[in-house]
Amino acid sequence: MKKAIWLLPDMDSIGNWYKPGEIWLEKDLILPYVSNVEICYAKCLSGSESSITTLLFFCGRLKRNAGEKIRAKLMAELDGDNGVVIEEGTAGGGCITIVISDELELLFEGILDYRKIVMFVSSSGAIQLGWLMAFLKNIGLKKIREMRVNLAKYAKHFLYSSPAQPLGLEDLT
Repeated sequence: MKKAIWLLPDMDSIGNWYKPGEIWLEKDLILPYVSNVEICYAKCLSGSESSITTLLFFCGRLKRNAGEKIRAKLMAELDGDNGVVIEEGTAGGGCITIVISDELELLFEGILDYRKIVMFVSSSGAIQLGWLMAFLKNIGLKKIREMRVNLAKYAKHFLYSSPAQPLGLEDLT
């Protein structure tokens, strides 16, 4: 089984599901979650920037199996700030993703230009007191509009469909 290519639902849960040494990123594939990006078509292109009151929205697991030191620091710093919403659960559609990582490899990154739909932030910058909020406040409306339009264009790459579509999730996988 060690040489088999595993299709994995979540690399963070490996400690609970797989034996040590059975899986690793060099040979295995983490399948994308079923996303809510179809909502993006209406929300992303609605031009509702003037009514935005949330600067940073996090909806996911607040505690992860791997310890997630950066996530814990950010949650402690940002919880209760004006314009910040932090919830445990599943996110909805239409948000611009902020990736806080120095090493993360994204699904299909050799095919898709994630810089058009994702903002990348270094871990060391994000955990500096006040840095992330200042960064987010300085993003202009033009950049937000551009990324929202791109989110709607990229949505097809992250949707499961039957039959499979060219450059859709099944095709890319």
